[in-house]
Amino acid sequence: MTNPFIRDRTHPLATALGEAFPLNDKLAAADAIGFVDWDMKGDRLVWDRGAEERFGAPAGSMATFEGWAAFVDPQDAARIRDDIAEVVKHGRDRMVYRYRFHRPDGEVRLIEGIALCWFDEELVLDRMLGVVLDITRVEAERAALARSEAQLRSVIDTAPDAVLMVDDQGCVRAANGAAEAIFKRSTEDLIDLSVEQLVPMFAAAKGGDPTRPFGGASLECMLGQTLSATGRRADGGAFPVEMTVGHVLCDGETLYTGFVRDISERIEAEQRAEELRAHYLRTARLNAMGAVAAGLAHELNQPLAASANFLAAARLSAASGATRETLDPLLEQAGQQIALAGEIIRRLRGFVSPEAKLAEKLSLSNVIEEARVLTFIGEDRFRVAVQADVEPPAAQISADRVQLLQVFVNVMRNAYEAMGSLARPAIEISARRDGDKVRVQVEDRGPGFDAAILGRADTMFVSTKQGQSMGVGLAICHHIIEQWGGAMCIGNADHGGGQVSFTIPVA
Repeated sequence: MTNPFIRDRTHPLATALGEAFPLNDKLAAADAIGFVDWDMKGDRLVWDRGAEERFGAPAGSMATFEGWAAFVDPQDAARIRDDIAEVVKHGRDRMVYRYRFHRPDGEVRLIEGIALCWFDEELVLDRMLGVVLDITRVEAERAALARSEAQLRSVIDTAPDAVLMVDDQGCVRAANGAAEAIFKRSTEDLIDLSVEQLVPMFAAAKGGDPTRPFGGASLECMLGQTLSATGRRADGGAFPVEMTVGHVLCDGETLYTGFVRDISERIEAEQRAEELRAHYLRTARLNAMGAVAAGLAHELNQPLAASANFLAAARLSAASGATRETLDPLLEQAGQQIALAGEIIRRLRGFVSPEAKLAEKLSLSNVIEEARVLTFIGEDRFRVAVQADVEPPAAQISADRVQLLQVFVNVMRNAYEAMGSLARPAIEISARRDGDKVRVQVEDRGPGFDAAILGRADTMFVSTKQGQSMGVGLAICHHIIEQWGGAMCIGNADHGGGQVSFTIPVA
């Protein structure tokens, strides 16, 4: 079949169109392609079969230039007229054009085309043979992709974390502004730089072999993980970072995306917070010690006075010629009283010690008894009744002795102060095995906790003493218990008194 539109078969594009003409119908139906032959002297446009209908225009409605221009956006039609004038002026053999086509149903389509131009012997433009393509969908997809890329670029550029795009050779291909700030390098310096110079951990992905391609199994195990690593600035300074690595396959090449966050300030803040917590813990113990300071002199005075009496008796007995059998018991009892005073001082000194705390195997009954002695000094020791019921399976625990003493001293002191008006205050302590924990419960006979603070004992400055304290005691106890993997809560017992329960690990 011969293409009637083409007269000059010496032109390469004309030849190609002629060879493709038998496929015009299939191509046009599949890709909205249309062919048009414009006889400019006779102002006649001939379209291939169905082209006008595919563009949404009635058949025969675009048989002239003005008929075609009636569907084209006026600005685009004017521009195409100007382009034709340029073709004529410069004698060009082709023209590329684009226009907006307004269909009768109101839809606007974007059309792109290329036309071959023929001139007669007098160099007057005689004929244009063109191919047009509906690129509406393609342009919409391209615009959507451009918007998506712009949005992604905006997100990456404004991200507070450094974002590095790394190729499979380990070279940085792209970086955002945060990367410049974190690594103290310009974007120009970062591009093509080995990522190992920024985050040495990536060197592990090569297994120590500098000739080995970047990536592989060593890097794949990092994908999706939040890793702690060390970053390296331009001046060689090291700083702690958190890093997450992802990857994508693009045109057959694997690209890795690293999100790097400088956590220097966070680590410093955590260290300051830990120092502050340690200070609060020691301050709380000092405050607890201050609460019993008034009775400490009396408590020490008893063993020291007794030892002085035993030594005085021994001295008098020696002066009167007493035998060793008489003196030894007196000296032994004096030594026991001095040792008792030393034990009291040792307990108080250990209670306020700022040394690091380590878990150890402890007897819960012994800890409770030691806490009772520290809490109730002088006359208080005889006034309050402390009953401890520790089941054998709960007898051995794992915790720091001094910190656990702090919990018991604080809880028992609070319980005692809550029963200030009772003639015979009593505290009941029970311990039961609960899985891999021991559940300790401390109950008093006081009025119980106010409903407003139930569930808030772990909050700083929430006091159980109605304005008579700063409200840090139970919060610190809560922190200590959680530090050793336990939990703490407060409530009211069935008989109405206050109840504090907490769990600690079994030894």
